[in-house]
Amino acid sequence: MTWRTVHVFVVVTGFVIGAGILGLPIKIGLSGAGFLPGAAMILISAVFQVITALYIVEALINMKTPKELTGAAQEVLGRWAGLLVYAGLLIYLLGALTAYVTFGGIAIESLTGAPFWVGALAYWLAGSYIVWRGARSVGASELLMVFAFLGLLAAIVAVLVTSPYFKMENLAWADWDNAFEVYGIAVFAYAAHFAVASAYREYTGDLRKFAWGVALGFLAPGLAYVAWTAGFMGVIDRHEYHAAFIGALSGMERHGLSGLPAPVAVAELGKFGYMWALGYIFGFLTTLTSYIAGAFTLGRVNEELGGWRLGRAANFWILTVLPPLVLALSRLAAFEEILSTAGDIGASLFSGIIPALMGMAIRLRKGKTIIPGGIPLAVAALLFYVAGFASGLTNLL
Repeated sequence: MTWRTVHVFVVVTGFVIGAGILGLPIKIGLSGAGFLPGAAMILISAVFQVITALYIVEALINMKTPKELTGAAQEVLGRWAGLLVYAGLLIYLLGALTAYVTFGGIAIESLTGAPFWVGALAYWLAGSYIVWRGARSVGASELLMVFAFLGLLAAIVAVLVTSPYFKMENLAWADWDNAFEVYGIAVFAYAAHFAVASAYREYTGDLRKFAWGVALGFLAPGLAYVAWTAGFMGVIDRHEYHAAFIGALSGMERHGLSGLPAPVAVAELGKFGYMWALGYIFGFLTTLTSYIAGAFTLGRVNEELGGWRLGRAANFWILTVLPPLVLALSRLAAFEEILSTAGDIGASLFSGIIPALMGMAIRLRKGKTIIPGGIPLAVAALLFYVAGFASGLTNLL
């Protein structure tokens, strides 16, 4: 694996592993699915997300000039597809970036006693400055933080699995009828397809190695998600999920993420009391890498649409990173629920439905392809995401 391939892997992984990983074990437990159905959905989603991400790579290699995801969708399918992708990206990214800044504000407030706005502003300035410095700064920062949180993740899982609290029977209960209840958070946790196009525009090496970097960038987090979920669900009894959730709600000022972070849950239950601190450390690493990748991509998309240069114009601050800060400081009521619904719908749209249609169109036009399976595989992917989109829309209505 070359350095360029590692760079692609780091950029994709840096966005894929974000705030979603902290809540996966508790969300799966509260859904009533259990570990095995939840892990199955995590891995199935990983496979489909790899497929649709590589459909985007196919679209890029069939273009004379590489574009962002919005431009690629428009060139392959038409203007309507570009508009839908931009709408999905805007819903997803503004929601996600706002959640990350909110985490920074609440976490710093909880740890230091500083006012919320001070923590939110400090977090926002750190992440936005890295993005403003450009692709090289983003790549170096992502590399450092990605390997830091992967190492911390491995250490936390090892502590959980070797502890006296860990019991295999906690992983054995299952309700496969509830497996699809995990779809939303699983797909949300992998929705980094816009980072693929941004990474491609910076890439100058072998395209097959780029494709490998993209695939590994999605698959490695999938394995990390399963290991992390197994570690935490293994120390939580089936009947403790609701108790942990209710306990967390009584002190929500301690929690800066939408949903309940798994490290905080075990601390609420009197297990590993120090885990809440590790949750914050891990939360800073995962959300900051996601903030950097998301803001960088949104800036590139806005740059492409508006014709201005990323990081060297007031438009970058006004159109890309200022809105999340304003939304975070406004402390919108029930923002977590809004974010969850927007994520389900937005992520299904831009990371699943549109890329699957792009894959079908490329095959119908006999373009260059790198994914086997032909049109039937693209149809299967399309149906998977349409089902999830419909489910999210039903919950919204």
